[in-house]
Amino acid sequence: MADMVKTKITAQEFSELPEQPGFPIVELIDGEIILSASPIPRHQIISFRMGSLIDNVRSDGQVIAAPMDIYLDEFNTVEPDLMWISADRESIIGEVRIMGAPDLLVEIFSPSTMKRDKIQKFNLYEKFGVREYWMVDLETEQVEVWVNSTDGFSRLGLYGKTGTFTSPTLGQSVDLTPVFR
Repeated sequence: MADMVKTKITAQEFSELPEQPGFPIVELIDGEIILSASPIPRHQIISFRMGSLIDNVRSDGQVIAAPMDIYLDEFNTVEPDLMWISADRESIIGEVRIMGAPDLLVEIFSPSTMKRDKIQKFNLYEKFGVREYWMVDLETEQVEVWVNSTDGFSRLGLYGKTGTFTSPTLGQSVDLTPVFR
């Protein structure tokens, strides 16, 4: 049997892949196509609540939920669960995809994506200047918040289901109580 050869593709080639209803979530990370199964219902419920929470805290930007591609560079097109783009940066919202790093990204862990969310995507979000990254753990009902600066991401904190924190990016207090109710 011949060895399989992995071939990297570009974001342009990735964007030309046919859209297929019901197809799993697809991302391009370091030129490699990554497939993920559709999320479970609880994931989507928490995603909706988290998006509503962000919109209620700061309604002058845009909250966008997956599926939505974010083009970071020639070899990286990701699809986070949620993003918030400030009103003064709405120009990155393209006709087909988001062109550049949003201000705030939220990833809700699934068993198949947790490692990638914590390592690969964390590193990409840090490198490309995402201002704030929230990692949501459904099992522990906790949100880990990271804030980006010139020195990279630093951990703001780990907050439980009734936790409250001040988001530097949103400039407001965030109460997680309605998310995990």
